[in-house]
Amino acid sequence: QMFPPKCWSQWQIASADILDSTAQGWGRNVQLTSYIHNGIASAQLYNKPDGYRHILVTPQIDFGEGGYRLTYWHYRNTASPIRQKEGLRIWINDTPSTDGARELLYIKSNKIIEPYEDVIGFYKYRVDITEGGLKYIIFEGISEGGTATFIDDIEIKPIPMCDEVRKFGVVHRLHNEVILDIEDEGVTEWEVSYGIGNFLPNDGSIAQSNSQANGRLTITNLQPSTTYKVYARRVCGDAR
Repeated sequence: QMFPPKCWSQWQIASADILDSTAQGWGRNVQLTSYIHNGIASAQLYNKPDGYRHILVTPQIDFGEGGYRLTYWHYRNTASPIRQKEGLRIWINDTPSTDGARELLYIKSNKIIEPYEDVIGFYKYRVDITEGGLKYIIFEGISEGGTATFIDDIEIKPIPMCDEVRKFGVVHRLHNEVILDIEDEGVTEWEVSYGIGNFLPNDGSIAQSNSQANGRLTITNLQPSTTYKVYARRVCGDAR
């Protein structure tokens, strides 16, 4: 219920002429449910004038020998006029400061700024952490007088042996079949599980691509006018 969470910290950075010691930076959003990806709350960076930066820092984390991945969900909007800086920059450092830190990721909140997204809503972003040892992860919320920034479901986990598919979607529909397009890096084979209603991926019907498919997979013999769920995974031997 508390924000920031226990052992996290936050503070404001701004030029002296606009510094406001009473200004809200990061807060806990529970009322605007459209801006919550999962659960009952999300983190909200309140809308502030251009020049405000609000820092949200994890407690010190032991990354061992490295090999971890940070993922989070970011609400991408269509605020007008477009703010080119407004969004979230993520850093890693030996100290809880951006001074001397390495930038991991910078996602702008407007969806028409790269990485481009088709519709407004939450999108999952990730970055691999190569550093080992004791580190801090620093979330730098950047304001530009546009709109609030919302993030949710931050996770830091070891990089899996069989990685998740980067992106896939439907590119063509017919009466009883669909063609899926799978975008991935350095992978040539995938499995797709599909079915009607709520089902576990391993319980669905399985379609498998091959190295000659160029990321396209066709599913046939579907029931017309029926809603299906589709899951995709890489083929990584026994680690799939």
